[in-house]
Amino acid sequence: MRKIILIILTFNILSSYAQEDVQYIENLFYLGMDYNHPDVAEFSRKLATVENDKPLTIIQICEIYRYFQENWVMITKERDYTKINKASQSLKDLKGNPDDYSVLLVSVIKSIGGDARVVVVKNRSYPEIFICNGCEPESYLETINEFHKDVFPKTLGVKFVTDIFYHQTRKGDIWLNLDFDGKYPGGPFPEDNEIVTVIYP
Repeated sequence: MRKIILIILTFNILSSYAQEDVQYIENLFYLGMDYNHPDVAEFSRKLATVENDKPLTIIQICEIYRYFQENWVMITKERDYTKINKASQSLKDLKGNPDDYSVLLVSVIKSIGGDARVVVVKNRSYPEIFICNGCEPESYLETINEFHKDVFPKTLGVKFVTDIFYHQTRKGDIWLNLDFDGKYPGGPFPEDNEIVTVIYP
């Protein structure tokens, strides 16, 4: 079993992005993550509920992720930094580009008490969810494979997966990749994974 670990010590801004550009991008994402909106809260509670301020279980993460895999319509278009849809807007038709997806998924998780963040890379973004501190993420693979046993043969052409992708901070926090194109929680990162900034709601 292979273990994929990316340890991030610091997030270096790409030289092609000026600091003011990064701040502008961050503000767009902040405005989009309206996780306190009543529609977002109601929608989120139907998917999962966090108990006693504990992190979402891996089963709950799988359930949320599968919902969006089955219902979200990904629109591939050139990135437009004039506007990112608010989560409450994206809920109406469940479609948009990777940035809209990231904003909505992070907002849903935050709305029910989970910890999530948006990782902005050069040409897109993807969401991540905090799962633990100092744990072994590969221990979740059995549950992920069991949950997706009816899906993986169709979506990936395999019965089970052996890799899990995540970021680990210097403090030992584990952030699991929830990129739409990863096909499962902890799936592969985007090919272009040069990080511009990381946004916490």
